[in-house]
Amino acid sequence: MRYTIFTLLLTGTILLQPAIAQESVVETNDYKISYELQDCHDIANGMHRSYALVTFENKTNEEVTIFFDLEKYRNGVCRSCNNEDNGLHHSIILSPLETITGTCETSEPFLRVFNKHLDLDNHSTLTDLKFTNIELK
Repeated sequence: MRYTIFTLLLTGTILLQPAIAQESVVETNDYKISYELQDCHDIANGMHRSYALVTFENKTNEEVTIFFDLEKYRNGVCRSCNNEDNGLHHSIILSPLETITGTCETSEPFLRVFNKHLDLDNHSTLTDLKFTNIELK
């Protein structure tokens, strides 16, 4: 029992490390899209990675759907631009005044974007995220 509680506390502490400064990407009167880089450690599986965790905020009193294209730049080169098969187009539904933020455990590729390995040599790292062709409905 003690081992289980200790493991849960240790895992929670490691996965909830403080994030690096948040960067505002796009903001209007109706919505805000931002992201922050965070180190995520999955001790059980031996994975140590950094991700850009994205936040979508609905600033209106109505439900909205945000349609957008996500452009991922690695070493200054866009790896998803003009590539229909690489998950360029996305959408997210937000309730009135709702905020949705990616976490280390999030599986949605537009809420948790791989930045780099923390324990391996990196041949490329995320240098920019751009949200383009944004439509609000």
